[in-house]
Amino acid sequence: MTQPVEPRAHAQRTSHAKRFRVALFLLYAGALFTLTHWPRLTLDVPGVERPDLFVHMTAYGLWTALLLISGLFGSAQTRAGVIGAGLFALLWSGLDELSQALPFVHRQASWDDALANWSGVALALSIAVALLFRSKGRSRNDHTTTTAS
Repeated sequence: MTQPVEPRAHAQRTSHAKRFRVALFLLYAGALFTLTHWPRLTLDVPGVERPDLFVHMTAYGLWTALLLISGLFGSAQTRAGVIGAGLFALLWSGLDELSQALPFVHRQASWDDALANWSGVALALSIAVALLFRSKGRSRNDHTTTTAS
């Protein structure tokens, strides 16, 4: 037999979990910002002309997923949460690329890198939207089943 959970204990666990998710996002965001602004950083993969584009897409896809999971813009299970996080991710990834054009960074900004960033953001948002529609459909079906009984 399970013991009922006290509301205060549940709220405390939820608070710790949220802080962990926010900290995880901030650590990743800081590491990504550092790497994208590291002077003269190069990535050489034999036989692949621009491996950095795949890295840009993957890195910003993960950045966006962690932002959504962190809940900084609201729940990823709500339209507002996904839209807020998505707009911020698109803006930030573009600014991150643009800031690499600053002379003291010793990097260069390029449109193809920005498009790869935005592709990663779009991929993560597409998955979030699909999950959002799936959960909305499931809750609608649950409600229909419950009211029909």
